[in-house]
Amino acid sequence: MLSICIITQQYKQVISGIGLHARNLLCELRRDGHRVTLMTQADQVSGVVPDGVEVLTVPATVLQGSQARWIPLAWRFAQKLKQVKAEEHFDLVHFTDAREALFFAEQHPVVVGNVNDYYAAQLQSLGYYRRYYFDWWKRWLYYVFVHQCERVTLRRLDAIIANSQYTYKAIQQAYGLDSRRMFKCPKAIDLSLFNEVSHVDPLGELVLFVGSNMQRKGLRTLIQAAPRVLSARPKVRFIIVGRDANLPRIRSLCH
Repeated sequence: MLSICIITQQYKQVISGIGLHARNLLCELRRDGHRVTLMTQADQVSGVVPDGVEVLTVPATVLQGSQARWIPLAWRFAQKLKQVKAEEHFDLVHFTDAREALFFAEQHPVVVGNVNDYYAAQLQSLGYYRRYYFDWWKRWLYYVFVHQCERVTLRRLDAIIANSQYTYKAIQQAYGLDSRRMFKCPKAIDLSLFNEVSHVDPLGELVLFVGSNMQRKGLRTLIQAAPRVLSARPKVRFIIVGRDANLPRIRSLCH
């Protein structure tokens, strides 16, 4: 049996693969008989925490809607780990977002981090961001910052878990990482949470886009392509689900 600390920005509110992974990971490790501690934001604790799991919390960040929410959380997680060091001994510390290990300097037997995307590893020219993003100059500066943080943080981890083959190759090449410390683990879903549907009302021809941080996931390109699709198939409907700081400008582009 291992004593494992799972550190995650999401748990109660699953808004991305990070939260989904954290829930699945926590349940399965507990089911396997390990002693598991959850460290998360104070507003992310809920009744879905499995029995026997100890919960440690840090104050919630005010940057919940921002890509940069991980920065203050990384500091708070590091400070919390320092506080509990005298009382808790963890065999393994697992960050569900590897960037949040940025300020972590304590010595533990094994420190693991998940890498969930590659946009900061594959920096593009300034012209690329100007072409595809409304907030191009802010985004470029932020990505340059994240690139440098990842370069430092990932090299300190004992194991790095990429969510896809592409992410694996992108971060390995960008940061010169040792492949012996790298692993691949795609995000999974719990099928028991879904019911079989015997009948679905016909929705017609539908294009569905689901995702936050919409610009990075190609929504601007989809909107620009929509007129050509509609000229060929006039009955097609486009439905967009998610959130983005530039939503007003995205709506204007739709018009």
